[in-house]
Amino acid sequence: MFETSRFRKRKNAQWARKSLNLLLALGRVLNYFHSVGYIHGSVEPSTIGKFQGSNNWKLLNMRSATRIGQRMKGELRYGAPPESISMSYKKSDSPGIVKKVSFDANFVNDKVSCDDSDDENEIIQSLEFSPKQCNAAISWDMWSFGLIMGQLILGQSMVLLPNIEKATDAHMKNLFKYDDSSLMKIVEAARRVSGNDAADILAKLLQPRPEDRPQSMDEVLSHNYFVIHEGR
Repeated sequence: MFETSRFRKRKNAQWARKSLNLLLALGRVLNYFHSVGYIHGSVEPSTIGKFQGSNNWKLLNMRSATRIGQRMKGELRYGAPPESISMSYKKSDSPGIVKKVSFDANFVNDKVSCDDSDDENEIIQSLEFSPKQCNAAISWDMWSFGLIMGQLILGQSMVLLPNIEKATDAHMKNLFKYDDSSLMKIVEAARRVSGNDAADILAKLLQPRPEDRPQSMDEVLSHNYFVIHEGR
């Protein structure tokens, strides 16, 4: 299993080579998945590993593998993209003691209060993981691949990414509010750490809108970041 603690190591030439080898291996496996009409659907550190006695990275756990075009399913997971999170609205089931949930202007902190009320139709809003609103598409795996790449590149700055080490509610909130501004912070951090090529490919992979992400892993692996670095 790929240890998440490795993301926090100080980066050097050896680290960069190992990271590139992992990403290339992962990209090729995903490319095969997509070529036979499936997405993996759960690319994360716990599903990337090596078997004893082997130096080859493997993609594990096929439970979330879904035929392209079919509805997604399962629990909230590390690599879930922004489009899998939705806002739900429901009526309070406690007339007289109504829980009102709202979010501040920056959508950072939940503000929950209980007020006396005669309105039995008070609406509660909450975030939920809604995979069924998404059809399986290559863009889902692209997002997950981008998160792995972003964490390998950013190291200690990976807090900028919307998924890492967050409780479920915080994870969903970060995905729900993820936008072009969030992306630009990641891209600029990657540019400072690893240069323009790294920033450019991350900008493509971590687009907030699924239709704006690369539509094939061949496109990703032919990017300058991989072509130039693989040849070194």
